[in-house]
Amino acid sequence: MVEEKLVELHPEQNMRTPFHLYIGQEAIAVGVCENLSKFDLVFSNHRSHGHYLAKGGDINKFFSEMYNKNNGCSSGRGGSMHLIDTECGHMGSSSIMAGTIPISVGAALTMKMKNRKNASVCFFGDGAVDEGVLYESLNFASLNKLNVIFVCENNKLSVNTPIHLRRPKDNLTEIAKSFGVSSQRLNGNDVLKVFKQVNDIRKIQKKIPQPFLIECDTYRFKDHIGINDAKNFKDIKKFCPIKKLENTLLKQKKINYKKIKTIENSINKIINKANIHGKKSMLPNKNNLLKYVYA
Repeated sequence: MVEEKLVELHPEQNMRTPFHLYIGQEAIAVGVCENLSKFDLVFSNHRSHGHYLAKGGDINKFFSEMYNKNNGCSSGRGGSMHLIDTECGHMGSSSIMAGTIPISVGAALTMKMKNRKNASVCFFGDGAVDEGVLYESLNFASLNKLNVIFVCENNKLSVNTPIHLRRPKDNLTEIAKSFGVSSQRLNGNDVLKVFKQVNDIRKIQKKIPQPFLIECDTYRFKDHIGINDAKNFKDIKKFCPIKKLENTLLKQKKINYKKIKTIENSINKIINKANIHGKKSMLPNKNNLLKYVYA
């Protein structure tokens, strides 16, 4: 619903930051992050909104950042692709393909050196599987028995290039196992399955430190960048993870349509309030333009 609001606001052209929307993949971020504490760390990629919000990121800071305002989570300097909020354990997202994967492994090494059982989680798309640093990171994490959870969100595309044009085999879990990293492929549009898998992983990691990889098959409902529906949207919208969970809860009589509407109305109020907050906030001072620029 947050991203649907961004789509609605886009024609105003007040948010001068490119969007890589997460709509269609929500079950992965939620299923993973519901198992994490404030002290477990998350590292994200260019499609970062879902990870930030699921990890407990501040929605007011989020909207301020979308407007590049000074009180945004990245002080207006990051925009959509570079969100950071260390208070909730979201350690940063980056537009560099696979860029945060080795950083998450370094964070896990730090936690091991400090005798902490917390997890370091890196989210990445299937496009990052084309980068060599992923395999170096799998090797290092396995060798040093680090509590890393590698989460591949496989939406079948790298920008708009399908897997069969980029890799001879669609076999990431097999590759991970060759490094001694336990791995599992699952339906990334089923939030309950994702939750259970990560819950099981965390139980093991708290007893015996070790890395895991999960590959979550999913679909993005929007283009690689921007607000337009994906070309195959009519075919994939039936896989909506939110509708899947709603239907499950309705069948189990744990929720009804009235309750769903109440939840939606409540969320809408929070979103509208956050949007007003972001829109009214101050832009950064132009005299600080070169602050944090080191070269």
